[in-house]
Amino acid sequence: MNVTSIVVLMSLLLLGQSFARQNPGKHISVYGTAQVDAAADRATVDFTITGSGETLDASLKALDEQMKTVRGPLGKAGIAPEDIATVFLPSKGEETFSDFWSSEKVHRSQKKISVHVTEVDRLPEVLVALENLGITKGVKVTYHLTRLEDLKRVALEEAVSNATEKARVIAENIGVQLGPVHSVEELLGADTPEEPELNALFDSDRNDSTTEITLASRVRVIISIQGN
Repeated sequence: MNVTSIVVLMSLLLLGQSFARQNPGKHISVYGTAQVDAAADRATVDFTITGSGETLDASLKALDEQMKTVRGPLGKAGIAPEDIATVFLPSKGEETFSDFWSSEKVHRSQKKISVHVTEVDRLPEVLVALENLGITKGVKVTYHLTRLEDLKRVALEEAVSNATEKARVIAENIGVQLGPVHSVEELLGADTPEEPELNALFDSDRNDSTTEITLASRVRVIISIQGN
């Protein structure tokens, strides 16, 4: 057999294997679905603090004192210093406040505080600490799910298992024996957000650490049928 014949033969074998993969012959095609509920495992709490004074320096000093007042209770609530991020907000400059009797010029400085709660179970303690400091307005809680990829895999595995069980029931009822799985196709439209975040306003009467999201998976599975 010359080289050309060998090349032709190998090409025919590869073509046959490819055709076999694309054409499973007799088979059962089923759809499987699954849903996985997961509680948020982290959270971020955002709020603003303000320092006021007759001069800009005085307002910055007051802001610094306010920051020290906030850090203490947050530390007792289990928040590490490196999990507290601050950003200065643009200053409005000198503001004038007047009433019937007098007029006063005041400088105000503000910082946005972001508290990263790495263990969501500590969130109620953090919110109570802020409430005790009188910080309740404009508090925003954002929930995060950091185990997203693991949960996607679990949802996919359960959807495939669901489809396989359906195929088993069908095979028993029509009197055939299942062979190997030929293909698994994850269908578009599955509810698997890339970065799920759940927002809520501060509510001291609600335990938001139980906030959950649902990940869904839908697949099409083709399983070969053994025998004739």
